[in-house]
Amino acid sequence: MTTCPSDPEITLDENHIYRVDGIRKPSVSAILQSTGIVDTTFFTEYGATRGTFAHKATELHDLGDLNEDDLDKTLLPYLEAWKRYRAESGFVPSMIEKKLYSRLGFCGTIDRFGQDNSGSYILPDIKTGYASQWWHVIQLAAYRLLVGEAVGHMMKVLIVHLHPNGKYKLQPYTMQELVQGQFNFMSALRIVSARINAGVFWRKDDEKV
Repeated sequence: MTTCPSDPEITLDENHIYRVDGIRKPSVSAILQSTGIVDTTFFTEYGATRGTFAHKATELHDLGDLNEDDLDKTLLPYLEAWKRYRAESGFVPSMIEKKLYSRLGFCGTIDRFGQDNSGSYILPDIKTGYASQWWHVIQLAAYRLLVGEAVGHMMKVLIVHLHPNGKYKLQPYTMQELVQGQFNFMSALRIVSARINAGVFWRKDDEKV
């Protein structure tokens, strides 16, 4: 695995604000939301909370720090679905909830990156909803850019949908879909970069870049 020569310090605070070497940078989520690609008005508090806690359960499991006896019973099926995916695919993560920065000027936190039992490099994104949204491929294309800069090789990109019955469903993306998704993300990034340069991207009460 290769690393960026400068090895910048990436921080993420409780308000989900990224900074690289102390300078604020936009996240993948902020870019997609601010340009209208993702409409958060359709998100429910229950769904967001479920996703957050299910993600944390899978993270602690993969780190070997999870006590399942302390886990809320409603989260167990999502954890079992993730464990089933790992067992059936042979996926072993080398990055877990990893914060990354792109020289293009944005940050993001990937769920996982690693290899499956065929030796293929995999970038799986964990989601707890049943259906993929049209913008998911744009989001994952951005994560692919981040990981590609960090590791320097090709990878398969997919969503692992964790279901409340303990099963999972995969949504893989083709190279053609990812290339189009990257094009759309770069268009959104250019808009955000222009707004940052004009001093109008961050909220008035936020720290300016």
